[in-house]
Amino acid sequence: MSTALAGCIVLAAVALLAGCGSSSSNTDTVPAGTTLTIYSSLPFNGPQRQQALDVRDAELLALRQNHDRVGKYTIRYISLDDSTAKKGGWEPDATSANARTAAQDKTTIAYLGDLDSGATAISLPVLNAVGTLQVSPASPTVGLTQGGVGADKGEPDKYYPTATRTFGRVMPNDTAQGTALAQYMVDKRCTELYVLHDIELYDGGGLAQVAAAQASADGIEPVGDAVLGLGGPKVPKLISQIKSSGADCVLFSVVAADHPAPAMNAVHDALPNVKLFGPSQLVNERFTSSLEPDTQAVTFLISPVAPPSEQSPEGRRFAAQFAAANGHAPAPDAVFGYVAMNAVLQAIADAGSKGADRRAVIKAFLKLRNQHSPAGTYSVDRRGDTTLNTFAGYQIRGGRPVADPEFVSAS
Repeated sequence: MSTALAGCIVLAAVALLAGCGSSSSNTDTVPAGTTLTIYSSLPFNGPQRQQALDVRDAELLALRQNHDRVGKYTIRYISLDDSTAKKGGWEPDATSANARTAAQDKTTIAYLGDLDSGATAISLPVLNAVGTLQVSPASPTVGLTQGGVGADKGEPDKYYPTATRTFGRVMPNDTAQGTALAQYMVDKRCTELYVLHDIELYDGGGLAQVAAAQASADGIEPVGDAVLGLGGPKVPKLISQIKSSGADCVLFSVVAADHPAPAMNAVHDALPNVKLFGPSQLVNERFTSSLEPDTQAVTFLISPVAPPSEQSPEGRRFAAQFAAANGHAPAPDAVFGYVAMNAVLQAIADAGSKGADRRAVIKAFLKLRNQHSPAGTYSVDRRGDTTLNTFAGYQIRGGRPVADPEFVSAS
């Protein structure tokens, strides 16, 4: 989806919301005597389905462990789908509809979502317009919270029509991830880097910019970049460009939903000495098992989620509790659904007697400090970003991502 299209959808949604009259949530406080509602918006269709289901179940686990209450407040949880079967993933109209549903509900206190940065770019202005806290378990694109490298023109201000921050995320942003990727490349002795990315800043484009800039600062020469997939050249032409550039490392800054495995296999077949790197979205068996064995041997991924053998006691406890409740181990990123829900519940608790006041809850969220979680101890900065910044390196063995014992980074 283009940035321009996203902007049009956002403006239409905000305008529609403004015209909803008394049905719109236009007061700061949830009416007395009612429950507080937390909405969640995730893509239950397409390649992210299992991840989304596990994030939802992790959110529910956190809420159930708090007995669906914070102090005197009963918490109601409503899960929404921001995807469609026809699209096979998150879809702008569904995302916009979800945001409007939450914005028009007088009992809404917070919104957990979305999983994708492009979806958050649509939902955030709608929810900001009515002063509702939004916490994403992912959405790492830089421009949602700050400008600079990796952000687009007008970001982040265009997402905040009230000029007040109402958004935060508990997964490290692409500035942290790009820095970690560059460090991993240094550790693997890269000297010249070619970057492949999708066409959108919302997915891999912004991360590509950050990683290339940091790699250059670390002494790795960026020798080329190109779009992979829709809007870009065919793979044989890309391979020719990479070969001509002299690159010894290639970054695939794309999400798993774009299924880059065929391109990675083709690049390795043609250029077997080139090392391949990828972001955290690729650390899942659906993707890694589709790589050819020889490609697996030269592929290096990073993730803010430590492998099971390296997790803290809190991380292992979460995984055990999730498995007991759901009958299977959680997807790697599910932990951030758990952290996001607990962060919102803590903000409501910290607001004290003003736990039903949306402004008070937003302020409390942005003041969260030294929160212990299965993902590590973190604080939330004034922009809404988490201070979590540690990434583990992963190699691929037998189609599965396994820890690289030689790499752990903190940006």
